[in-house]
Amino acid sequence: MVSIISEEGHKKFGIYEYVIDTAAEIADISSQAKAGSIAYCIENSKTYMKNHSGEFVEVNFKKGGSGGEGGTTNYTELSNKPQINGVTLDGNKTTADLSLFSGSYTDLTNKPTYSSENWVFTLDDDSTVTKKVVIEL
Repeated sequence: MVSIISEEGHKKFGIYEYVIDTAAEIADISSQAKAGSIAYCIENSKTYMKNHSGEFVEVNFKKGGSGGEGGTTNYTELSNKPQINGVTLDGNKTTADLSLFSGSYTDLTNKPTYSSENWVFTLDDDSTVTKKVVIEL
């Protein structure tokens, strides 16, 4: 079924907006529709626009915002995906894949120390505390 929709119920300069159930119904659209007329297809969620050759071709409209062309709602189809430490954020990545802290104390560099007047305490990899006497000469 082909339905005509338009701005406030009026066509503008022979340009129509259509809603069609299937892509095959594009052939049923009136030849009176001029270039720039649009058909929204329910079956495949695609939008078609009539070009100056009289053919309806698929078009991608940007939804809101500014800049860029087209778009997608599927992350895997994106180009120029973000990266962390040179690793593209694609699929499931672990902190190890991204060269991030694993959550293990043993992976820390520059482990924290506590100093007092004559002592330095360091928590070692095996969770023991090392006490060092500081002697200034």
